[in-house]
Amino acid sequence: MSSGDRIFAGLDLGAHTIKCVIIAVNERGEVEIIGEGHHPSEGFSEGDITHPEAAARAVRQAVRKAEEAAHDELEGVVISLSGRWVEGFDSQGMVRVEGEVVTEADLEALMRVTCAVRLPPEVEILHAVPQGYVVDGGQARQEAPLGVSAIRLECAAHVLTGRRDVIARLMACCTAAGLRVLDVVYAPLAQAALLLSPTARELGVILLSMGEDSSEVALFRRGGLIYTQRFGVAGRHVTQDIKACLETSDEEAERLKHLEGCALISAVEEDARVEVPGLGGRPPKKRPKRLLCEIIEARLEETFKLIAEDLDRQGALETPGGLILTGGCANLDQIATLAEQSFGLHAALGQPKPLGGLADLAARHENATAVGLALFMASGMSQRYFSQRTPQAKEGLLKRALSRLLARRR
Repeated sequence: MSSGDRIFAGLDLGAHTIKCVIIAVNERGEVEIIGEGHHPSEGFSEGDITHPEAAARAVRQAVRKAEEAAHDELEGVVISLSGRWVEGFDSQGMVRVEGEVVTEADLEALMRVTCAVRLPPEVEILHAVPQGYVVDGGQARQEAPLGVSAIRLECAAHVLTGRRDVIARLMACCTAAGLRVLDVVYAPLAQAALLLSPTARELGVILLSMGEDSSEVALFRRGGLIYTQRFGVAGRHVTQDIKACLETSDEEAERLKHLEGCALISAVEEDARVEVPGLGGRPPKKRPKRLLCEIIEARLEETFKLIAEDLDRQGALETPGGLILTGGCANLDQIATLAEQSFGLHAALGQPKPLGGLADLAARHENATAVGLALFMASGMSQRYFSQRTPQAKEGLLKRALSRLLARRR
């Protein structure tokens, strides 16, 4: 890392673990992961704050570890929001172009009109992701028509809203931890910044993020985000099934899932065994590994069926780019094979873009959100996807650039 590098940090406020990732972007646009820190999500529940002081301590711990690894001190972070606190809908807008050609001001005015819909008082807009633009009633185009001669400009967008009170609590928590929130980003959009190429988005691809508390679908087509949906079943439900069926503790069920679990019974040898610790001082038992995997496969099949039925109603089960899996559940052995069988689509685990530094972090599915948040800000997506916090983000970045310039002159 050199003094001229730009620094960005993503803070994933996950259901079980808070993760902070710091990246540096040099003058050539090359990205290097320079720091990472994590800490259990104490004071959090389902992505919301339940104990403010404990939550602020947990955030400070995760950020401090990342700062120590990066040998840098953060001024601001981009945080995630997901789960039942986010909803999406489609909207359209139209404006008259002020001058002879389309300018940034025209695009900003267009997005304001597109987002000018009646919302419940408890929600606020997180993003408006353009799906396409129309100039003077012509053919729809994906790229923003900057500099194009026009009289009338139209836009279709997928608008994402978040619960206002939850966002306020998350931001207050970060403030108590000594951090400035530069933006609040829908987690699957952050993951897409790491895992999906422009070609995949243009062709059409489904991103399925399976965390601990929920599974979330983001459907991209013609370069834009066209559909999002949340399902209240994911990794925690697999763990609870293992706990109930094998009569063990939460901790041991989680351990068995990650270390011994497999999403396909057919991939497990018939005579394979796993040791299941007993409860209440009872001795451990050797159980068939196929029984463990049968529990996992049954829950995942049920989950995939639920998601597939929803995608079928959207006409998405013939998406050319197939299905990309990420989130903590993506670590389960053979899960991509089971997904392919369940959805009838090509399915694969998410592969991150090439990065330098601590690149192995990006390859771990549970880190996709934290890394993606930093990339989301670094790539300017906060400006391209309408956000009420964009001016703050710009101000913070300018402050950082100025301080580094002064440091070089000393």
